[in-house]
Amino acid sequence: MAITRIYTGADGLTHSEPLTLTPEPRRRYEEALRLGGADSRKAKSISFSRQSPGFASDWHTVDNPVFTITVSGHAEHDCSDGTVARVGPGDIMLFEDTAGKGHTTRIVGNEPRTYETVPVEEVYKRAPICEAGDRRLARALKNGPRLWISF
Repeated sequence: MAITRIYTGADGLTHSEPLTLTPEPRRRYEEALRLGGADSRKAKSISFSRQSPGFASDWHTVDNPVFTITVSGHAEHDCSDGTVARVGPGDIMLFEDTAGKGHTTRIVGNEPRTYETVPVEEVYKRAPICEAGDRRLARALKNGPRLWISF
């Protein structure tokens, strides 16, 4: 099982990078697996799709972050930086290329590709760490929106 993230970089190009699952003890008989150490995201829905052999898309982006999990078949996703992300059964993709040129998708081989699509909430950047005793930060946290700050 491979996990790949496709995202728009600061250069405006779409890039791909491998992600790992980090185990974290949860209960006696199971572990939580955090994707790249990131916090959990709420899923909005789940749907299943099938793409026929020979399918190829033009360049496109996603409207919101979305996971895809390939159930059967194989595909290649060309990124605008020139890299190619290949997926097969059991592989997971996290698409976060909401801007720029985006990526293409093409089905490889003679088998249709069946996959799950799970749109998720965006992850917000964490607040920068401030020095202890910063009264402005304390006042903003007390009166403003709630923030999660990790150290």
